[in-house]
Amino acid sequence: MQPVDPEVLLSELPLEHLRELATFGALPEDAVRWLIENGKIVELEADEMLFKTGDRVNEFYIVLIGSLSTCRPLKDQLVLTRLCQPGEHVGFTGMIALHDRYGTAIAKQQSILLEISSSQFYQMHEELPQAFGILLLNLTRELARNVGVLGDKITTLSETLLR
Repeated sequence: MQPVDPEVLLSELPLEHLRELATFGALPEDAVRWLIENGKIVELEADEMLFKTGDRVNEFYIVLIGSLSTCRPLKDQLVLTRLCQPGEHVGFTGMIALHDRYGTAIAKQQSILLEISSSQFYQMHEELPQAFGILLLNLTRELARNVGVLGDKITTLSETLLR
């Protein structure tokens, strides 16, 4: 994992582009800039692990470029649970629930992520409360969509088991 300078990122990915990503939807430009400048930008190579099951959670990530596979351990292998695309987040649930990582996240390709620590998340709440509310709504909306997908998967699995 390599750090990326926020100014270099903003020169390659303008704020207008970043604001089109789901997690940043409806956020004012100054709030997106604040997140980029106060967060940590990291670059992962393909197949590089971001975190693994059991790691402590003090941050979450927003995919800016590339994609991540999130996997859960099953016996002696990792099973894909979700593919995170640009604009989606990974690790937010663990940070909010205050538990260790349930799964492992691995870059599918070269990827650039924004890391938001729990302290930065709280700092945004203090300094930019309106933008924080919008960000929280966007993060929660993605969680709700994921719950719907999981419900569909459980229904499909149940149909298979009931046959």
